Amino acid sequence: MELDDLKKSWGVLDNRLKKNKLIDEQALSKLINERTKQTRSSMDKILLYAKIALILGFFLTIGLGYYLLTTNNYTRDYCLWLYMWIMLCIGMVWDGTGYFYLKSINIEEMPLVTVVKKITAYHRNFIIECYVAAVFFLSAVLIQAVCINLMELDLVAKLTFVIVWVVGCFAAIWIIKKLYYNKLKDIKKNLAELRELKQD
Repeated sequence: MELDDLKKSWGVLDNRLKKNKLIDEQALSKLINERTKQTRSSMDKILLYAKIALILGFFLTIGLGYYLLTTNNYTRDYCLWLYMWIMLCIGMVWDGTGYFYLKSINIEEMPLVTVVKKITAYHRNFIIECYVAAVFFLSAVLIQAVCINLMELDLVAKLTFVIVWVVGCFAAIWIIKKLYYNKLKDIKKNLAELRELKQD
């Protein structure tokens, strides 16, 4: 009789453990799905912003190219616009490559290790792009300063020049940080959590 009671107790305990394990697995699966969706959402937002930037960049490249072809080549600011057009073309190729690279990452189907490696590579290239953009920005400031003979202008013109470029710089930093960098941080954080969850 005691043996039967013991068997029943073990049976009840075993059922409870199985139910708890099932609940834990369901909770884990739910967490993994949530993190995967959050990562996909952040990636989709970056892709959307990148697509908008590419479309705007395309029209700017065409418009500036048309201006360069039809304007007088001996204007003082021609070298600045030509430099900006060349940098714009290089940026379009770089951003287009990055866009299609990010689009090729299928977080739902690829192994997590592969996704992490690809996102890390994308993030590294993004940081390089930021440094290159900073060099381009400073170069454009110096070229324009030379083209307009900044030192010979009056104080108001000098202040206007500085204010326009400083505002442009802060606007660019804000856009990069808000639309791209923060989303990349979210993606890397979610991937780190996914790795921990899948290891459990």
